[in-house]
Amino acid sequence: MKLQFFRVKNYRSFENSGWIEVKDLTTVIGASEAGKSNLLTALWKLNPASRAGRVKPEQDLPRSMYDAMIQADQKPDFVEAIFGQDEESREIVREVFPSGVYADKIYVARNLDGTLKIALDGNYDPAQVEALTPALAPKLPKTIYSANYGNLDSNVYLPSILRRFNRFGYNAASRSLSRSLRIILSYLGISSTRLLKEIRQIREDKTIKKIFAADIKAAIDRSPDYYQPLIREGCKKMAAEFNTYWRQSTIDIDLEFTETELKFWIINESGLKIELQSCSVGLQWLLSFFLIFTVELKNLYANCILLFDECGMAINPEMQKDLVKFLKFMSETDQIILSTPNPYMLSALDLDNVRVVYRDLANQSVVSNTLDLNSDKSNALSLQTVFSSYGLSMSSMLMTACVPIIVAEVSDTYYLDIIKGYLLAGGWIYNAKEVVFVPTGFSGMEKSAKLLTSQYNTAPYVILPSTPAGLKAKQELLNGYYANDPYRVITMDSIVGKDKELEQLMPFKWIQVSAMDYIRSITGPDFQADKKRSLIQQIEDYARAKGLILPEDYRVQIAQRVKLYEVRSYPKIRMSRMHFRKWRKLFKFLQK
Repeated sequence: MKLQFFRVKNYRSFENSGWIEVKDLTTVIGASEAGKSNLLTALWKLNPASRAGRVKPEQDLPRSMYDAMIQADQKPDFVEAIFGQDEESREIVREVFPSGVYADKIYVARNLDGTLKIALDGNYDPAQVEALTPALAPKLPKTIYSANYGNLDSNVYLPSILRRFNRFGYNAASRSLSRSLRIILSYLGISSTRLLKEIRQIREDKTIKKIFAADIKAAIDRSPDYYQPLIREGCKKMAAEFNTYWRQSTIDIDLEFTETELKFWIINESGLKIELQSCSVGLQWLLSFFLIFTVELKNLYANCILLFDECGMAINPEMQKDLVKFLKFMSETDQIILSTPNPYMLSALDLDNVRVVYRDLANQSVVSNTLDLNSDKSNALSLQTVFSSYGLSMSSMLMTACVPIIVAEVSDTYYLDIIKGYLLAGGWIYNAKEVVFVPTGFSGMEKSAKLLTSQYNTAPYVILPSTPAGLKAKQELLNGYYANDPYRVITMDSIVGKDKELEQLMPFKWIQVSAMDYIRSITGPDFQADKKRSLIQQIEDYARAKGLILPEDYRVQIAQRVKLYEVRSYPKIRMSRMHFRKWRKLFKFLQK
């Protein structure tokens, strides 16, 4: 049976999530505290693979209804799911109802006292529930919830796990460590039953409860013809399968059982052999995740729904894409629902399968099956992950085919875009590649230039105002990274004149028509602008004299209004030949 839809009601922050469509790999996004974890936890408790997923009223009941619900004789359903039938479930239904009751879907619900109900429709007829639940419950996919990845992964495959096992005894920590050893042995194809039998024979003790590293080594050394080929071939298989998802480099893996510890070695492309704990945290995390779920899905669980709550947060963006590739492979056999706030992971996933969790105006968690922002303005914050993923994808595509030019301010990008568009439309310039203006601030210019040079093999042009701040930045660049490329640093004194901002490349009438109302709204109605001086300098001088605090983005607001005016209204106000010559002169520099 395959999960098609589910909904959550009267559970923690959810009053009613609405029906949520589920695919092979479904992604849940949302802002912090939107309810992502609550949503996955509720589904986990539908049919959990372990007792950890049992219903706990003190944790699961919504706080606003706790008193009423805890005293109620009949607890309400909090999670409901619709499964598509397979041939096995149809056969069970035919056996339970020989008279020919037919349904294409199976409805499953669990209420807040832990009772599971299965029926052929959403009405949960008591006679149907009583007959179908015991028959179909063993065939339902088990739900497995994972959120605390770091605690387990930090203990996996690191040296001394057996020494720690003996130090702490068989407590929760040692069970995690023994699980690590079991996973390794299982992947290698080594029978833990045979291994234990041989250890008992060596120690002549049939009641062994604790295993030492020396015991494992003794058993392996006793039957090398059996164990060594398994270890050797298992390591090759492990490395080959992991390398299909790990794209950062090609690695080999080697395992060594010594008398004191289990050593896990990574062999890099240059042949250097490094202990796993000395490798990057990202490699340790992804390899642990890969091995644990590869082994456990094959050996422990079949017919599962895997719920991963914010996994992969410890690894870098490129590795997160590798993780997505592995998750897609896993979803071919087991459905996966993944929550993530990370745009890098989202950019590698299918947006058709993204569900948005957000808080509505009543502060209740709800879920949208679409990315339609207009459907409810409350989900704007939760959608930021989607917008960021779009931005990452678009910037990656654009920057590959663009010529970047560094500027100081965001407002400068608007003015230079206007100029570029005007000259291109008139056929006065021609660019084989798109020109993109990158605002970095004065302090970030050199670092940004180095970064862009590493991608384009050429130092990018820099355009600066001829103000004191701009001239200081120019001198620092010429004394440093641009010492051999001084012509690539352009200041307004060579285009417009001394002490000029980039805004003065624009005809003053454009600013007067498009932005003066805004300027006077932040300065005062008596503000008068001199078209021969920098408007920015005049506004800041006026604000200092009046003791005003200007909005941080006032320069951007002005530039946006000029850009909007230019697009909508040009050529109602004509541009002078003087401005046109300045524009041509600037872009001649850029086309050298």
